[in-house]
Amino acid sequence: MTIDFTAIDFNASGNLLVLGYPPLTGIDGLVHCIERDTGIRVIGWALGVRSLDLKNGHMKPVNYEHRHKSKHADTPYIRDRRSATLTGNLLIQISDNDLPDDICESLEDRIESLRFCGGNIRLGESGVSLWHTTYDALRLIAVSHEQSPFFLEDKSQLLDEAPAGLSKTEWLMDLTAGPYRNEDGDFVYAHGQDFLGYLIPTINGYQLLEEPREREELRNEYKHAHGEATIGLGRLRSLGSLMTHWNEATDNGVEIYWFGSFGPDPKTWRLLTF
Repeated sequence: MTIDFTAIDFNASGNLLVLGYPPLTGIDGLVHCIERDTGIRVIGWALGVRSLDLKNGHMKPVNYEHRHKSKHADTPYIRDRRSATLTGNLLIQISDNDLPDDICESLEDRIESLRFCGGNIRLGESGVSLWHTTYDALRLIAVSHEQSPFFLEDKSQLLDEAPAGLSKTEWLMDLTAGPYRNEDGDFVYAHGQDFLGYLIPTINGYQLLEEPREREELRNEYKHAHGEATIGLGRLRSLGSLMTHWNEATDNGVEIYWFGSFGPDPKTWRLLTF
């Protein structure tokens, strides 16, 4: 299934290291809503980004007042958010068992009432379509838009290969900085690594720092827990590169699908290949 859409004013400030590209949990949240509303069984998904525009502004700490003021009350200390607009194609690999005949029409009627990382959704010209193979879906995307999308490929394993003396954070900064020219005009790659395309930090999920508990001044009486984002590394891969590799694919396939695991350990993520 392909969904041509624009996400307007979604929350693009994942944390201080990752700004712009939506957290994978946010994308998975949209896919989960589609799965829940339509009754389809999702096997995996990928997001093709044609454009991503980060709105002007700056990240800063801001204080939000309590509804009940007290000099002894702790004032929440929260970063303001930066928003962005994303135009792209959501590619969803689904089970074809017992699909309703009107699945595309019903989803087109419903999709704009869903949210994407806190932002609104508008359906694009090519709408929602079903295809027998993923390659057919990619070919449709290739001919339907002047701007070719980039898909995210997992490269998080590189973070475990940090040279001696460098932390993972320092290594992440080196990898995402890309190559540069030295005084002799030669390209220099991060610690001798071959250039792997455009690498970006990603938020793969969130790790709790404590057990959720009741706290004062929480909305809807939800329990609250402090947490931090788990950082990964992704490569933005062009659709042309993806389709070329598809024709020459080995048994390992192309690792482009991300899928949130709702199994025994919901904090884990796994890649699906096609």
